[in-house]
Amino acid sequence: MVQHSKGRRLLLSLLIPLFGLLAACGTVPSKEVQELLVQQGFGRRAEGDAHVENYAMVGSMVQFIPTNMDLLTKPAYAEIGLILSAAQPVGIDGTVYLPLVGPTLIIGLTESQIGALVTEKLQAYYSTDPDTFRIDARIINQPAQAVFIFGAMGRFKLPLVQYETMLDLYVALPDLGLANIGKFRLIRPDPQNPLIVSINIRDMILYGNTTYNLRLRENDIIYVPATLLGQISLFLKRLLQPISVVVDSLFRFNSLRWNWQSLTSNDFLFSPFGPTLF
Repeated sequence: MVQHSKGRRLLLSLLIPLFGLLAACGTVPSKEVQELLVQQGFGRRAEGDAHVENYAMVGSMVQFIPTNMDLLTKPAYAEIGLILSAAQPVGIDGTVYLPLVGPTLIIGLTESQIGALVTEKLQAYYSTDPDTFRIDARIINQPAQAVFIFGAMGRFKLPLVQYETMLDLYVALPDLGLANIGKFRLIRPDPQNPLIVSINIRDMILYGNTTYNLRLRENDIIYVPATLLGQISLFLKRLLQPISVVVDSLFRFNSLRWNWQSLTSNDFLFSPFGPTLF
């Protein structure tokens, strides 16, 4: 009886850590991790819809413009001219420099939000009518925003500025011989609720059905599946790849051996035009 009790204790001591490990594998991320994922989104610090309004990214060039240009003629507002002399880039820390205020975080904000923030920050240092003291912001140079392509054609990214809709993107894509254009997939990434839409490009072309001619957004993922023949071709390519490596190695070995023989054999006469046989 004592031996059975000891055996049960030993078995439990082995199983309890295993159950704990399995439970840990199935746990959901903590609240802090979930909040971080939501804040970071696609993995970039700034996200938005550039078709609606530009937003500040690292490297964006921002120009500040006063709505009342008469302010620049008053000595009391001379400092404002410092931020109007030239556009300044958004630093890697997401800030721009404001006189009297210092570095100010604007990454992820739209032009209207940046203007409102800068106006509020500077108004604190001046006693003036808010209606006559307002500064607007304009993003005049934006880093390239892109969409990502994966699937039958490989993987690459394309600048968003050239492609507004799915049909624009389809026309610009390279050879689609092995792609199934009836099953394109648009994936709009999100840490909790990603949007996935199946798109039939063939229907757009043959019947003019543009229901799913969706407008692209930055960081969209486009998956292009292969046709049945394309899948077979890809399978054969992967299957024969080791053989092609071996064959290529044999050719290289034979080439090296021939070169060595040509250098060491007395049956070859070297001339400016290459080795020749006696």
